[in-house]
Amino acid sequence: IIFTSLAFLLKLTSVYLLLPLLYIAYRKHKNKIFLKLSIYIFFFSSILFTLLWYYKTSINLVTFLVTDESNLTMLLQPIFYRRILESVSIFVLTPLGAFSAILGFLLPISKKEGYLLHLWLLAIIAYTLIAAKANFVHYHYQLPFVPVFSIFAAKAMDRFVRPEIWKASIFSKLNLNITVGFILLLVLITSLLSIKPLYNWNP
Repeated sequence: IIFTSLAFLLKLTSVYLLLPLLYIAYRKHKNKIFLKLSIYIFFFSSILFTLLWYYKTSINLVTFLVTDESNLTMLLQPIFYRRILESVSIFVLTPLGAFSAILGFLLPISKKEGYLLHLWLLAIIAYTLIAAKANFVHYHYQLPFVPVFSIFAAKAMDRFVRPEIWKASIFSKLNLNITVGFILLLVLITSLLSIKPLYNWNP
């Protein structure tokens, strides 16, 4: 409750985390989730301080996030979606990281993890659309994509570097350590190429 409340107070957009947290609770308790008093205590206690804070600041959250005309207008602009895709794939994840994350996303869903990562990603996409204007203006608003996409990328790389899978692949004649080192070098190169235009300036 303490750390969840702090997350919401530090950045209101962190409220999207309630969806993956709800899924975790559902996986543990199944349909009995609605009978668990602890779930209700956690939920209402976590958002209580956030609601009190925004009540104190007299900010209408519905107007600010949902019915703000500039937000609604932004969703109708193709440049908004281009900007978000560019930001996530180049500046936030790096091209190679984004490619690895996509591969991980396409892997079969294991019974152990269920749909946690997918619901987590869905919650972030929903937050991105609701706070469209802020996401368009600020690159750092896409940072919530990093944890979930990092796990997707790790799933892909895990499959890639397992010796038993490696030996059965078309890359079996290549040295695994050298190949992984080459991949890490590619991350560095693509990262440098991606951020180089940001440092151009006219004296």
